[in-house]
Amino acid sequence: MKLQDLTGLQFGRLSVIGRSENHGKHVRWSCVCDCGKSATVSSTHLKTGHTKSCGCVRDEVASCRAKSMAKHGMWNSPEWNSWKSMKDRCLRKTHDKYPLYGGRGITVFQEWIGSFDAFFAHVGCRPSSSHSIDRIDSNKGYEPGNVRWADINQQNNNKRTNVTVDIDGVLMTAAQVSHRFGITHRAAVYRIRRGLPLDGKS
Repeated sequence: MKLQDLTGLQFGRLSVIGRSENHGKHVRWSCVCDCGKSATVSSTHLKTGHTKSCGCVRDEVASCRAKSMAKHGMWNSPEWNSWKSMKDRCLRKTHDKYPLYGGRGITVFQEWIGSFDAFFAHVGCRPSSSHSIDRIDSNKGYEPGNVRWADINQQNNNKRTNVTVDIDGVLMTAAQVSHRFGITHRAAVYRIRRGLPLDGKS
């Protein structure tokens, strides 16, 4: 079987820069982490998501958990509340947002349903108070590889109800138009739908 060249590909925080020496039968690759450190990782660990960083993610999670546990445990922390809300939206039929989530087939990764620790180990600490849990593909469930902490701009750009427009060959969402032209999101949607100038001058 021909070896797949992973050079230039991104896996989590790791960017593959070239082939490294094999370790026994395991093909390994030299990588650079987003934090600047180097790491040598096997093809299998990269492709399966087993290794996503040089180790900095693990350290960050451990640090965040230690700080949270020192205060009051993870219960009622922003991360814990996000986990609970995620499950409520998808699993509790009496929840007011269930029709938009569980009601339309949005699921929660089975291991995360009963284990906050498993969920937290994957997503890590919330970067800031303006971030919340977001699905990268809004038509898929809350599962490994499809969740992230996103700020309000990322959330708006990722809505399945987004209105888009082509500007100089670039497809932009209403949220991006709002930011670029300094108009409200509602005004951006209105102007895109009616084909009006986006600079707000008419």
